[in-house]
Amino acid sequence: MIGEIECFSREFALLEDLLQGKIWAWTDPQRRLSKREKDRLDLVRIGETFPDMRSRLPAEIQRLFSKTS
Repeated sequence: MIGEIECFSREFALLEDLLQGKIWAWTDPQRRLSKREKDRLDLVRIGETFPDMRSRLPAEIQRLFSKTS
């Protein structure tokens, strides 16, 4: 995605695209466990920072938020 911010043209990922990429990476069984754990934590951080995105998170991650509420 190309976007413009204050007269500068930059490439950046939309949050929805970033979220989908993290979900794919987290669920990839070929990926190293340490990398998948980093992806899982990134998904948790997205849920913490953007509560409106929690409904798009995998159920396993969503459950973490219901435990802390």
